Amino acid sequence: MKFRFRGNPDKNTRGNIMPLAKLKIGQKVVVTRLNTKDRHRLQKIMAMGILPGKTITLLQKFPSYVFQAGHSQFAVDRELAEAIIVQDSEQGI
Repeated sequence: MKFRFRGNPDKNTRGNIMPLAKLKIGQKVVVTRLNTKDRHRLQKIMAMGILPGKTITLLQKFPSYVFQAGHSQFAVDRELAEAIIVQDSEQGI
């Protein structure tokens, strides 16, 4: 299976789209895309079950980014948090 993830995460074409790293603590969002060319980063994100359409909530930003997806919590570094592109859950996909 081949994945192509492109796009400018700073360009707001639909609603409030941004990297996970830019969220406020407690903000609930929906993953819209994964923006990385690094296969290992992509595999790490996908192994956590973080795919487009998944709802997540940011719990902590320091010393690492901690977010909740379903009943699981995950901690990631800034590079992975920048690769997860999200949109406000109220806006829809």
